[in-house]
Amino acid sequence: MNFKFIKNIKKFINNIILKKILLISSLSVEDILISSIFFKKNTFIKIYIFNTGKIYKETLNLLNIIKKKYNFLIINFFYNKKKFKNFINKKELKYFYKKNNIRKKCCYTKKVLSLNKILNFKYNYITGQRKYNYFKREKINIIEIDIINNVLKFNPLFLLSFKKILRYIKKKKILFNILYKKNFISIGCYTCTRISKYYENTRTSRWWWENSFIKECGLNNS
Repeated sequence: MNFKFIKNIKKFINNIILKKILLISSLSVEDILISSIFFKKNTFIKIYIFNTGKIYKETLNLLNIIKKKYNFLIINFFYNKKKFKNFINKKELKYFYKKNNIRKKCCYTKKVLSLNKILNFKYNYITGQRKYNYFKREKINIIEIDIINNVLKFNPLFLLSFKKILRYIKKKKILFNILYKKNFISIGCYTCTRISKYYENTRTSRWWWENSFIKECGLNNS
């Protein structure tokens, strides 16, 4: 099986490694692939996991295993609970699955505000975003400017397919989230992610109750 693409990714990462950089990870196969390159090179990088308080136990188990296996700074970053309560009250949460704006408020306070806080220190960052993940991401490029935080965003996997990434990870026996073996093709909060059917794209399983074609948490809108 041909995995020539991984050489290009490694070369790209080598070129940016000296920059002030961090990885924003959800422990998806995309993020695991990028992490594995740094682990193998034994090159230090800060890895941030946004802990929304609604993460699948399988994801947290993987996080603990990786922390023990690799001597890396993996930061389990918790959202600001006080700000969350200021944005969303308990009455609003009852309408979480009925009103899109409530769900988007939740994503904003738990993820977007967390990202902005981290990027206040002017770190450039790497993501696992891909062009073919979702139609709204068709314009993704390998290097982008996060205009909100005025930093660079690197997307080294932007031309890869989900199947190609998963094949490589399995072939190289890299640790990955067991949820993928349970027919998940996207990893998120347990309130907002469900098992996918084989014919669905990677975004269909997220916020499935919403009618909107544009389904994002806000992290990728920078």
